[in-house]
Amino acid sequence: MGRGVGYHRDGARVEVVNETHRHTLARHGHPTEAQVVAEFTTFRTALEGAGVTVHIPDLAPETVQDQTCPRDIGFVIGDTFVTAAMRNASRAEEIAGIDRLLASFTGPRLSVPSGITLEGGDVIIAGPDIFVGVGQRSDPEGAAFLRREFGDIYSIHPVPTRPLSQGEDVLHLDCAFQPLGLGHALIYPAGSTPSPPPCAPISTGSR
Repeated sequence: MGRGVGYHRDGARVEVVNETHRHTLARHGHPTEAQVVAEFTTFRTALEGAGVTVHIPDLAPETVQDQTCPRDIGFVIGDTFVTAAMRNASRAEEIAGIDRLLASFTGPRLSVPSGITLEGGDVIIAGPDIFVGVGQRSDPEGAAFLRREFGDIYSIHPVPTRPLSQGEDVLHLDCAFQPLGLGHALIYPAGSTPSPPPCAPISTGSR
């Protein structure tokens, strides 16, 4: 899960990720480190109370000022850990925060090739289907890469997310589409094209 300690420790390096963020920042400002730590501590307590083992990233290099969303820096498909390729330089070194965890990972590892951007928030796995957001942070080549590597096992569905020019400002696909299990998904219909993404019924199984 995310890390609160070290959040925005150097304000000059903090990135505004999109226009929605810019608007919210102008109205409300950023949370403080203490607020972020408190929120993550409560969440961690709830997870551990349910028997979940929680891992927290180590502090990343100074170029990284926000480690609240480690879901974006890598993802697991089957038994393979895929290191993402971040769009913005402010997150390029964030993967260093989980180097210690990855050192003990014994499964196959794969990195998104240079010249492609593909972030974990744009990769949604639902049984035999993988939905790949194409928009602000991931490009069509990212979806093509996953099809080359995993298309013999999974059906790969590129899903364009709606930009500001279309009246939305969707940063990642997981902001608009999230399978919940038991055949259900949480969908923000205006966030992607088409909506909902085309697929077979959401599977409750795993592969």
